[in-house]
Amino acid sequence: MNLAAFHIAWEHLQINLPIGQSYYIANAGDAESSGIELEFIAKPLHHWDIFGSLGYNRARFNDGTTSIRTDAFGTNTEVDVGGNHLIFTPAYTLSAGSQYSWKLGRKARLFVRAEIVGYGRYYYNAANTESQKAYWLSNLRGGVQNSHWFAEVWARNAFDTEYIPVAFEFPNGQSGFLGESGAPRMIGLRIGANF
Repeated sequence: MNLAAFHIAWEHLQINLPIGQSYYIANAGDAESSGIELEFIAKPLHHWDIFGSLGYNRARFNDGTTSIRTDAFGTNTEVDVGGNHLIFTPAYTLSAGSQYSWKLGRKARLFVRAEIVGYGRYYYNAANTESQKAYWLSNLRGGVQNSHWFAEVWARNAFDTEYIPVAFEFPNGQSGFLGESGAPRMIGLRIGANF
């Protein structure tokens, strides 16, 4: 088991802001981030592993911090973002999983693995007007391996959760955000050899 605590203080934190038809990097002011991270690995039985992690993060712009917003006419306005959440910073992250394996003969083993990963709500802009709500992703894997070769099937985002990990405000005062959808369910086969 590992436990860590952290505190980060930024001066003149740089963020990406829309202006005109493009984006630019500007100093938004000061910010702080404090949190804890806990991770563990357990082996209840010889061929059974349980693992997980938990992270909590309080990341905020300091009082008096401002950001820039551009309206439809190209006019820049300072916006007070003091106390708002830092962008793309979930308040918590969680993961948990398990793996079990069986011996196949003297050298090979069969295994199955399942894990879930969760992310708390996070915001796309410094004004905290748009956000991605909390979501969970599930990953599955199973196969056979020995010291020289392996073959496995896997599924990422097994339950096809829809989420938008990244989004940016339209420049030039246009309303809305331009986002990128998260990867949908993917299923694959992997075969390889070790030398």
